[in-house]
Amino acid sequence: MNKETSLKENTDHLIEIFSKTRKYFNHAYEGFYENKLSLLEKAEKEFIGLGKDTKALLNQFIKITTQDKEEDKMLKIMISISGHLERIEETIKTLIATNKDMIKSGILFSNKAVKEVSHLYEVLYDLLGDLADSIKTKNDVLMNNTLKNIDSLRKSASQYTTEHEERLISGVCPPKSASYYLKMMDSLIEIIRHTKKIAQALHPTFHRT
Repeated sequence: MNKETSLKENTDHLIEIFSKTRKYFNHAYEGFYENKLSLLEKAEKEFIGLGKDTKALLNQFIKITTQDKEEDKMLKIMISISGHLERIEETIKTLIATNKDMIKSGILFSNKAVKEVSHLYEVLYDLLGDLADSIKTKNDVLMNNTLKNIDSLRKSASQYTTEHEERLISGVCPPKSASYYLKMMDSLIEIIRHTKKIAQALHPTFHRT
């Protein structure tokens, strides 16, 4: 297998793993929205195989060597993306653990809190798909729009967090539910951070001035 084929095949595999991560993330959302431990536990089991696949792919990228400058540049980008995708998967696992603990503790969110968390889940789900499509198509317009949408979502998450902290201080929100809300927000914001890192890694290669 030559180096170019190896890089292409591993890149194709990375796109497949993006799809699996997106599915894993959606199952975590379903567990949150339905407030069901069984759905969260099902999602949790998905991580075992997925995490191994992503780590193995990262190691495969690292083993590739090339003398071609453009190919070498793309290789470094794929290594960076694989690392951030691995962190996203690990953060989803943390998110699921927080949600499971919340359900076991009998904590329920207000309709407003459910709506806010759901908004982040839903937009992130779309963004993960857009990032995979950006790797596949190298489309400048899609990449630029994805970056803008990530920044917009990050602002929404910060606003939700600030408003929730204010409700906690004023006594409107119970401390226990606030704690779980903020933990989940921290995880979702961390996922947003890594999606932006992936988008920024792609942007210099695919953006043409």
